[in-house]
Amino acid sequence: MRRTLHRFARKRLITCEYDELSENNLLNQILKTTSMILLVHANVKEKYRTELKKEMLFFSSVDTIDPHSISWGSILFQRNNNTYRMLISLCQLVLEGMLMTTDTGEYRLTSLIDEQRMCRLFEKFILEYYIAE
Repeated sequence: MRRTLHRFARKRLITCEYDELSENNLLNQILKTTSMILLVHANVKEKYRTELKKEMLFFSSVDTIDPHSISWGSILFQRNNNTYRMLISLCQLVLEGMLMTTDTGEYRLTSLIDEQRMCRLFEKFILEYYIAE
């Protein structure tokens, strides 16, 4: 009986650590920035532009960032954000393949993507496909 009382007399504490998750994170900012640039680009077909506009409704509280400030090498993928890997690779391909024009505020997509980038993109696509399947 004494032992039982002694156990109840001790206070047991549990600590809990957690991260505050926000939809306004770097990966979503990259997605929104790329989408916003594609929305104003003349070479994007109207049906794709309409679909992008629909998707951008989900990104209303996500900030856009300067595409030149993105440090692609510092983006780490883990179990929680691994689904972003292919999308971010596509964003990188689009944003790095853009050239500034002499006109103010406009971007021009390069019509030629070097073979090495295309091979790398294709390899990532195949890898993600097999992981998903």
